[in-house]
Amino acid sequence: MEASYLEGLTDQWRLQARATATVDFTKLRPADVTRVVNERPWDLDWSAVLFIKNFRTPHQLADTVVWTKSEGFFRTSASANKLLTKLCTLSAVNWSDLDLELERCRLSGPTPFVDGNLQLITTERPASANNTSWVNGQHIKHIVAGPRRGTVRVLIDDGVSLIFRDTPPRLQKKLHEARELQGFQQRLWQFMQAKHDGKDLRESSFGRDVREFADYRDLMLCWQVVRKANIPMGLAEIEAILRDLAQRDAHPWHLTDDR
Repeated sequence: MEASYLEGLTDQWRLQARATATVDFTKLRPADVTRVVNERPWDLDWSAVLFIKNFRTPHQLADTVVWTKSEGFFRTSASANKLLTKLCTLSAVNWSDLDLELERCRLSGPTPFVDGNLQLITTERPASANNTSWVNGQHIKHIVAGPRRGTVRVLIDDGVSLIFRDTPPRLQKKLHEARELQGFQQRLWQFMQAKHDGKDLRESSFGRDVREFADYRDLMLCWQVVRKANIPMGLAEIEAILRDLAQRDAHPWHLTDDR
């Protein structure tokens, strides 16, 4: 195992991990990570992230441990959710788009964070807490049952393994869904590029789900806005407003009128 993988661990853990080529996150504790980063924990190469371990419970705060391929380990007081929220602000995608893409692909939740090759998948989901751990599907090569019931052993792309709490069927399903979402994003980008180039897209091979996604996203975003503002308006009315806007009809709608 390369030294860069094990930076930030105690000597005992480095020796153990190097001897077994495995990091067991079911046994690792925050105190086993000596490197602490609290100032700007999101200043890292996200594509190199292997695992984000949540140690928080509903009634107790604890550090989050991040394992990266390029910089090893560090722990931070920022929650796993806060790290993902910050990543969202730094990326070309947001949670709303990801939720809609997941729905459009008819995939089940929870929503993975997919942006290019990055595929962060929720794992170790607690029954009563809103923080989860995350594994980067980009680096997963093989999934098998772990040494104890309710654990998995994941082989990553350099012959290194990690162990954490999950089941092979669930994790394989979520990895498959993340890769389907990645494929949808790639088709959507290709479609938008072709549209920008002025190509005839009426009989395109991109698929109806991709061709209609932009209109669907606008509709659902507007619907979420009116729901959040507690405005009594249905989807049909929103569709009519969007059609007016697309046709440059600026005539105002008066919601208090009897229409």
